[in-house]
Amino acid sequence: MNYPCWKAYKVQNPGRCLLDTPITAKLGGEPWHGPFDFHDVPGVLKHLVTACFIVLGHLTGMRTGEILALENGCCPDPQGPPEAARWHLIYARQFKVARDEDGNHQSAGVVREAPWVAVPQVVTAVRVLEQLGGHGLLFAIEVHDPLQPEERRQRQVAGDRHDEQPHRVVHRVGKHACS
Repeated sequence: MNYPCWKAYKVQNPGRCLLDTPITAKLGGEPWHGPFDFHDVPGVLKHLVTACFIVLGHLTGMRTGEILALENGCCPDPQGPPEAARWHLIYARQFKVARDEDGNHQSAGVVREAPWVAVPQVVTAVRVLEQLGGHGLLFAIEVHDPLQPEERRQRQVAGDRHDEQPHRVVHRVGKHACS
């Protein structure tokens, strides 16, 4: 918003820029949040991505590197008759035991032979991340930390960035639950 073309607009329209996106989730029968300000969206997005990371880590048993290497389409909808298609599976790379036929470590990982079973909450987290990014890595840095995207194409968010975020998410949820 510091571009010259916006200076006149900001003078004519001072104050917050509330989005008219409907708030459908409820806490105690009330909307969990008021209208979002345009400038608050990046922070809320980081909380959402961190919440998805926590759900994936807690409910799958994946290691941090395995979660960060998840790609769009890693959790396809089950095929076949309903009784056979009850479980979603996550097809992803593993790194700890990734070795080639000569025993050399493969730093890019290998696709795990036995996919992870995904409970509904994990499937929802994957679908949210797919909608946010659309292609490539689910935790692609150009989607979740858009600074200098031309220098960060197809890189994942660093693991330590997600290690510091969970306490912020817990604090924010606790603040809204108590109000």
